[in-house]
Amino acid sequence: MTRAKRNRDRVIAFIASIVLICLVYFFNNQPFPFGGSTTFLTFFESLIQLRKSSHEPEDDTRVFVNVGYDADLALTRHGKEKITDRQILTRFLKDLEGKNNYRQVFIDIRFEEGLNTEYDSLLVDQILNMRDVFVAKHWNPSEQAPEPLIDERLLNKSAYADYATTIFNTAFSRYEFLQHKDTSVALKLYAALDKRSIRQVGNGFFSLFFDGGRLCNNASFIKIHDDYSSAERGTLSGKPKYYNLGEDIYGVFQYGSGTAFSKFMDDCDGKIIILGDFVFDMHDTYYKKQPGPYLNYLGYQSLHKKEHFVSFWTGLIVFVLYYLTFIMITRRFTLGTAIAALRRRISKKPRRLLSGSLLVLELLAPLFEYPALLLLFSYISVVFFDKGISVFIPSVFFALMDYCYKIARHEN
Repeated sequence: MTRAKRNRDRVIAFIASIVLICLVYFFNNQPFPFGGSTTFLTFFESLIQLRKSSHEPEDDTRVFVNVGYDADLALTRHGKEKITDRQILTRFLKDLEGKNNYRQVFIDIRFEEGLNTEYDSLLVDQILNMRDVFVAKHWNPSEQAPEPLIDERLLNKSAYADYATTIFNTAFSRYEFLQHKDTSVALKLYAALDKRSIRQVGNGFFSLFFDGGRLCNNASFIKIHDDYSSAERGTLSGKPKYYNLGEDIYGVFQYGSGTAFSKFMDDCDGKIIILGDFVFDMHDTYYKKQPGPYLNYLGYQSLHKKEHFVSFWTGLIVFVLYYLTFIMITRRFTLGTAIAALRRRISKKPRRLLSGSLLVLELLAPLFEYPALLLLFSYISVVFFDKGISVFIPSVFFALMDYCYKIARHEN
């Protein structure tokens, strides 16, 4: 191989690696995964769970309140639809306002227009008059607009609580922070509590996103370390995973000494209060079914832990990985071809055993080509560094480039 050809291959590999990294960034800003493997994600998440200490401190920055058992009926054009009891919710918000020791309140229940009750005006006025309270809203794809709410004034105190799916992957795995050029629940909490936000530069697929001048992603894979899939609420600390509004806070059951209500109010001091249905509002994820309010909170936690930032060192390692892979493709070098060349040199009778071993390695070599190595690197990154890299897009890119080189060189 001439020096000119080697230099040409290096330039091609360098440019292709830059293009691929840019493509992966743009694809990673989409709210749905490309080629993600639910089976592998579940397996590696179980490894992460094993690495966690059983004495790891619980998240003491939030309080979850379940309204799933506090149901009422609203008369709609479809008939009687189940909604959250707005009378008890209004009472609860008034009590929170009176104590005034909470940090932020997010209400993840249905406020869509048409789900009207006689208590709507009292509830809406209560929400509008309280500090640091907002509600969930949803996007209407057919109208290309947010769903109308029972009172349009609530739109000023609302954020999107949606996630995207595809026909190939209907489960939640990635959280989009800016949704329809507006704020998601996670991003609204991030702005209120961390005083930061995400800014979009550009339009559509080829957009860049920045947080405080630093490049970041607008969508992240959400790690689910705690399981809220069952009705079991016990924890090591003795506190419940979530409080049932009617039963625990205003009912007869107590946690610790004193009345249930006073204990709960003390527990709210300086914390984020998340109200929603933790029993029936369940969503398929890569790690069992999880409540919608919990997933929104995990989206905020991802931002709070700075997991959405693009890491320079991770990017550099990935660039080198891409570059070396492109060099292997342009020079038609693989693990299999290297082993085959070595085996051809070992042809003497005394070395048959070694030659046979190399034959076995040659047959197994395709298992260690670039798609498998990318997959392995990605999951090592997830398990040990809590950072995932895209596998599907680079694998397709490498396969297309490999195919083009085979055609150009008339390979079978």
